Amino acid sequence: MIKKISYEEYYDKVFGGWIGKFIGGTIGGPVEGQKSVHKFTYYSEVPTAAIENDDNDFQLVWLHTLQERGIYITSEDLMEEWLAHITYPMCEYGYAVKNFRRDIKPPVSGWFNNDYFKECMGCPVRSEIWAFIALGNPKLAAEYAQKDGVLDHAENSVWIEMFLSALQSMAFFEKDIRKLLDIGLNYIPKNYRLAECVNDVIKWHKENESWFYVRRLVLNKYGSPDMTSALQNFGITVLALLYGKGDFEKTMLIAANCGYDSDCTCATAGAIIGIILGNKGIPSKWKDPMQDRFKCGSGITGLKRDDRISSIAKEICQIGLSVAKELNKNVKITDVPLLEIKHDTKKIFPKIIELEIDYKGLPSISYNKPKEIGIKIKNNSKSTLKGALTLKIPKNWEISPNKYTVEIPANKNKEYKFSISFSKSIKEISSDNKIEAILSGKNNQILASEIFGLAGENIWLVFGPFWTLVKSDPELAKLQHGQADNPNFAGLPTLNSMFSNDPGMDIKYLPEPEISWKTEIDLNSGLVFEKKIMSCPEDKIDLDNIFTMQGPAVLYLVQYVQSPENRKAWFMVGSNDMVKIWLNEKEVISRHSHNFAMPFNEGVEVDLKKGVNKIVIKVGRCGANFDFQFGIRECKKGYWHSEQWMIDISSVLPWTIDSKKDGGKNE
Repeated sequence: MIKKISYEEYYDKVFGGWIGKFIGGTIGGPVEGQKSVHKFTYYSEVPTAAIENDDNDFQLVWLHTLQERGIYITSEDLMEEWLAHITYPMCEYGYAVKNFRRDIKPPVSGWFNNDYFKECMGCPVRSEIWAFIALGNPKLAAEYAQKDGVLDHAENSVWIEMFLSALQSMAFFEKDIRKLLDIGLNYIPKNYRLAECVNDVIKWHKENESWFYVRRLVLNKYGSPDMTSALQNFGITVLALLYGKGDFEKTMLIAANCGYDSDCTCATAGAIIGIILGNKGIPSKWKDPMQDRFKCGSGITGLKRDDRISSIAKEICQIGLSVAKELNKNVKITDVPLLEIKHDTKKIFPKIIELEIDYKGLPSISYNKPKEIGIKIKNNSKSTLKGALTLKIPKNWEISPNKYTVEIPANKNKEYKFSISFSKSIKEISSDNKIEAILSGKNNQILASEIFGLAGENIWLVFGPFWTLVKSDPELAKLQHGQADNPNFAGLPTLNSMFSNDPGMDIKYLPEPEISWKTEIDLNSGLVFEKKIMSCPEDKIDLDNIFTMQGPAVLYLVQYVQSPENRKAWFMVGSNDMVKIWLNEKEVISRHSHNFAMPFNEGVEVDLKKGVNKIVIKVGRCGANFDFQFGIRECKKGYWHSEQWMIDISSVLPWTIDSKKDGGKNE
């Protein structure tokens, strides 16, 4: 059955959704990240415009994308507009851009090297625009949302954006919160924690009068030390909607007072209630201080627009009219003013020949094993496709086979597999490697091509494991073990050290920081250790997999990196325990603090020199697991949070280092 809505009501609800979104962000923004329960009864400071918020800024860019590229957009369209207009480098945004710049495209860009942030709140808060242009069509809204979410997220975060877009699209026609939640559930996987979270909050709401108690239940089951984690914040949004019962003020205050990623939870809840009520239904007390104005954030560039919230709503409605004409047959928008009718949809027709890249796993390549790549060719024509498929690879790489002869019947697909590896002469591995798949026909005419990226894996030397050995009091060690007559027992640990959680971080088990590829076991020292090579596709270094010893331990890591110039950089360290770092034999970090490891527990400004730089890292573990990652950011503005990740450095194979130059000495 076709749903009908007048243009006036459509515009009023879009305007209401935007006003609700901006009000929520303005309430929750000042206390974003605070995990305590608050006591808001109104704005902490009465605004004169909506505050800056990256959650809204992205949707302004998506609006620009729809205006410039039409309604038949792809994830790659959004990626290209992101690179042109969005400069935010923090958290998942920075990792996504690092992948984009290396031609690692969505959906892979959303999860590769993004383990910590892939399921946070960055994309669920971008759901509204897709609902606004696909009103009354939850399936279409969810499809748009998925194209957006996979840019910089995966799994629960993408599903939450799809859930919210579907729900919000139906909020134009349905006021009952419970029914809207059921609609959202239809557009996410049923047997995953996200659906369980929604159903739990619905159940807990029925059983408890207090939202405060249900907040505790949400955090007990779905809570994370990371305040941006999506499940816990989504649970808070759902409880605010249920306990708010459609009342704008009540919903806003519950969401704000729950804390955590409060600018996101408040904004999403505000947008939903704003759609239901429309701009006319939002209390003047809350909307009038906005004065119909907002501030675009500093991370947005190249957009020329006014600062009126009503202007955003009007522009989105024009896109919605185009979508209703072309894609959304579920809805009829009536009584449209003649001036608002614009149907330049820029329809994109399928390519006659399409190339799809299958990484067959991670989009990375190691120094010591071939990487298999699948190239699927789609022949969308009405005749048999004949040609040759080749891959253009970087210098000093090898490929097998060199070429495929292609013959694909009309409207059929076929995949061709290549094995790519480094040549034996390779000395360094770039982080940024571009490959081009080329399908050519007669006279070498290019029929189709596709550029994609492979991340070069970082090469680390790992030495260890080491732990405290008591040498200062061998007699005590003998007595404690009841072996006073055993002359070979002096090197064993005392009982105190056996039950200690101190791995001996201050002990120089190996020469510090001279340790290098040439460091070998010296049995006369009484130390026995292993030297292993790790090829790491991501910044996170899985040390627990290379040594299975449990408990307190120390490891040394050595990496050589090539920089194209002298410059400053940021060393970013994520660690749950002890760490020391030397760059070119100069100590740059030394700390011992137990943390919940995240990608940037600490950042330090360093000087990279042109050529080879030697990085030595000493990692200590007091507990059961190593949780460690290391990355290098640009340093142009003086603060790591304002910089992107470096992609123009290479990992040098340690055994190729000149014996006279150990990476840290300029002899």
